[in-house]
Amino acid sequence: MHKKTETEQPNQPPPQTTKQKTPPTQPAVAAPLTLTAYLKTEQALWYWTTLATSAATTIAILTIPPDLNPWKYVRITLSLIYILWLPGYTITKNLFPQNTHNLDPIMRAILNIALSITLVPIIALLLNYTPWGITLTPMTLSLLTLTLTSATTAIIREQQTQNKQNTKTKT
Repeated sequence: MHKKTETEQPNQPPPQTTKQKTPPTQPAVAAPLTLTAYLKTEQALWYWTTLATSAATTIAILTIPPDLNPWKYVRITLSLIYILWLPGYTITKNLFPQNTHNLDPIMRAILNIALSITLVPIIALLLNYTPWGITLTPMTLSLLTLTLTSATTAIIREQQTQNKQNTKTKT
């Protein structure tokens, strides 16, 4: 049989702790973020992905020969993304930051491709009147400049829009 020790008390509930009631708190509103802090958030992941894709594509286009198997397929795939997606994507991010306009993803994708298909020939037409002409290096560097400039402008607009939304919810 089980012997009871002196410290055991039969059928007594455990001692109750008193909880202090805390007053309800206001929902936390995020303080305005600086651009450097905003670039470290998850919302800026698209920006870093765009920069990395642009850099990888530029390096692939300028260093991989067109007839080098199987690397030419990597070059072609990256080039298609670079020509058909990235310029339009960054311009769309510029025009419509953070879904402030209710664009569904399909409309946004169509707009990305349509803008890219429109911008690339315009760049080629402008390059035709320069001393460099429409060759691989000037076309690649022009697309890189367009993509990086519009991506940087878009991330700044997105950060400013986020800060405006935060200050609106504060008041």
